[in-house]
Amino acid sequence: MASPKALGVLFLLIMSGSAFAASGDNNDPANASGTNWTNPDSVYASDDARATYTNIAQDTLFVTDFTIGAASGATIDSIVVSIEGHGTAGNSARRTLAISLTKDGTNKMGDVVTLTLLKNTDTAQEVTGSTNGLWGVSWTDTEINASTFGVIINNNNTTADEIRIDHVQVKVFWTGDVTAPTIIQCHLQGYGR
Repeated sequence: MASPKALGVLFLLIMSGSAFAASGDNNDPANASGTNWTNPDSVYASDDARATYTNIAQDTLFVTDFTIGAASGATIDSIVVSIEGHGTAGNSARRTLAISLTKDGTNKMGDVVTLTLLKNTDTAQEVTGSTNGLWGVSWTDTEINASTFGVIINNNNTTADEIRIDHVQVKVFWTGDVTAPTIIQCHLQGYGR
């Protein structure tokens, strides 16, 4: 009599890592402050409540804590800043902002980009740094996700014409973890008596 024979084969596939391009979408800030800026926290939402500036000192508006949510280990590909607001001056040079990014909530990093606001009409305008969209700086997911990451805004003119900013947003594009999959294969052979 032939003995029973069992035959089994099992394959187990475990994948770790995946490749994807992602965006933190348009992210709103949770913190804003600035000397000689009136109502700086009005930049949190597009609601016609505005942070205003009417000084000649070119004081800084710090806008931070965007809760980006870039994936752990992600490569940061580009950063886009959106400013919604307007100026009151007839001369466009008097409605120009100097915009930069910060890692620590205080110091400017890399490129400073200028943006001319429209006269008396709130319009959202997007700006990006000139060096491959990274503003001339290398970024990590930890730096982008930090509450101190943000936007620094200065009036680019020394006149006292009013600048009004309704909303500031940041969009970050990144490439996720591109670690090659790990494959484990188990093979069980049959046995018999």
